[in-house]
Amino acid sequence: MMPPRFSSVLAPALRALAKTRRALGYQDRGVLGYLAHFDRFLTARQWSLPYPTREVVEDWMAATPGVQASCRAQRLQVMRLLGRFIAETHPESYVPGPTWGARHKSHFRPYIYTRVEIRRLLAEARHLPPTGSLRPHTHATLLGLLYCTGLRSSEALALQLGDVDLQADALCVRESKFHKSRLV
Repeated sequence: MMPPRFSSVLAPALRALAKTRRALGYQDRGVLGYLAHFDRFLTARQWSLPYPTREVVEDWMAATPGVQASCRAQRLQVMRLLGRFIAETHPESYVPGPTWGARHKSHFRPYIYTRVEIRRLLAEARHLPPTGSLRPHTHATLLGLLYCTGLRSSEALALQLGDVDLQADALCVRESKFHKSRLV
């Protein structure tokens, strides 16, 4: 994914940050989106300093009222990332602290399925409509693969026939997280 076109006075730093993170293997769609939004905010304000200040960061954070705590936490994380990056060349750059703003508390609680629940889930997948199509078999196979291997859903969906080695009982997961490959 190509970074957005930045046009504010911070555009060179934003492009450099995006390029550096891409070189490190990050796929920052969300980060790039927030950086583009911040860039448009700076352009609209006719920002002239080559670094962010506390005032402009706080104004940007407050510019979209009513966002969820998770979104505010992500915005804050992006501003910390940008502030630290720019502080390398402009030490006066504002870097928000990790506790600034509303704290984000995740409500996610992992759930481990029992073997009985897995059997029921696979049985239900085999009864998906339309009857007689590949859809029920595809879903049951995919769920079984995810359960047995611990693959991420994107990794399982990206598998190709050549990635399966039945002799070695192995799957080759290519270009996964951080562009790394591994055998499962």
